[in-house]
Amino acid sequence: MLKRSLAVLMMMFAICSFISQISLAQGISIDQYKKKLMVTESRKIAKKNKVFDITATFLSPRFRIADAYEDWEATRLTEDQIKIEEDKLIAKIRGEDRYLVSVTFKLLKGVSPKRLPVPDEFDKYVFLENDQGDFVKAELLQKPSINRIGAEDRAVFLFSFPKNKPDGTPFITDNTKYRKVVFTNLGDLGEDEARWQLPVKPPYAPLEIAGIMEKTGLVEPRVRDSQMRLGIEIIRAAINSYAIDHRGKFPLSIDTATLGKYLLNEKIPENPYLKRPMRNSKNIGDFTYTVSKDRTSYSLKGNYHGDVAIKLPTKVEKPTNVALGKPVSVTTNGAEDSLSYAGKSPSDITDGSLDYRPASDAVEDGCIGWSNDDYNETMVITITIDLQETYNIRKIRYHPGNVQRAETWNADIMESPFGRTPTNPGSPHRGAWAEQTGSITASKVTIKLEKTRRSYATNWLFIGEIEVWGTPI
Repeated sequence: MLKRSLAVLMMMFAICSFISQISLAQGISIDQYKKKLMVTESRKIAKKNKVFDITATFLSPRFRIADAYEDWEATRLTEDQIKIEEDKLIAKIRGEDRYLVSVTFKLLKGVSPKRLPVPDEFDKYVFLENDQGDFVKAELLQKPSINRIGAEDRAVFLFSFPKNKPDGTPFITDNTKYRKVVFTNLGDLGEDEARWQLPVKPPYAPLEIAGIMEKTGLVEPRVRDSQMRLGIEIIRAAINSYAIDHRGKFPLSIDTATLGKYLLNEKIPENPYLKRPMRNSKNIGDFTYTVSKDRTSYSLKGNYHGDVAIKLPTKVEKPTNVALGKPVSVTTNGAEDSLSYAGKSPSDITDGSLDYRPASDAVEDGCIGWSNDDYNETMVITITIDLQETYNIRKIRYHPGNVQRAETWNADIMESPFGRTPTNPGSPHRGAWAEQTGSITASKVTIKLEKTRRSYATNWLFIGEIEVWGTPI
């Protein structure tokens, strides 16, 4: 396997085979993905002169799993065959007690390989260090000959480093901030290093589904099934990456809260039929996921068009603002000044209007607001919107309205089922939208807005509109 990994790394910079041509409209090809992955995991050490570049690549478990996908795709393995190969590779990685690092010397065009300044017994001068000053020595697994790729010569060295220090304690712990490979002798060039911050967080799957093939209408099922198959493999890679970090235990569920950091862009891939994130269901374009009681094995199967038990929808619903005109209830934490209440009704929050009129005009507008007279006190406004039906919700938006001081009268923090994030300040008389995305099914949505008075100009919190975008169940 190490020889195979070395060969694959040597070819990463060459022209990819036919498999690199596989791509999705608005997505990325395998070749593009491999370049993204190399950028994430590789560190250029130095360009000391006009002779060579040095690049070190940390072969993390996730990197090695992702790297294997290219070979599995190129040999046209089925889903079941890929699962078998994944299990073998994961078992191998779990059983290893060493880290792997690939070091590539790229001789620049026209430079003779005889000028490569690699000392004899190179591994004696290579160490893996952490931020506490601990280090472990390298073992050179294979010293390759010079390989020509295009007009350049490359030499790729594969090193391994023990995962434990000489006293038996782990070299990398939860408190470790970074690790680096140090070269103490590069001929006349002296010492150099390549550093990786922890945790290393690369893309974890071979392809990213960045979008769907068109915005409206149906696509030929064969093409959608191809999109879906890639989405399933992205999820499978995330499941396996999760298990590596959790002592071989597979996740109980497939969602962004559980697998977010293991997924490209921290999102579940798109269902190419229903145009929403995939989920564990029997719907076409979704998947069926089951895990054993002891969480040591699992089954993941895509619901493809070819399954006769699944019906292709005849209409694809587009998300709309399902909160428009719906009932709203509002409560506060009592920090507001009861004498400075602005607006007439909570219904302003879902009336579709961002219009603002000063209280002195005594004219109804589309905004509602609260004032806080106490410095450093946080005002919390809780808004619950009754959607009156159950919807698949994908987006929630907040706007303070086109208020007089939209640059300071917006909420500091917006909290919804999709998370807790800062909002966006606007400019005078022109507010700005703050948006959160995710996937939930609900008939009511609760949003909290927070505002802490820090200055004279931050005394008001306004709501011009809250939108909830979704589709009917």
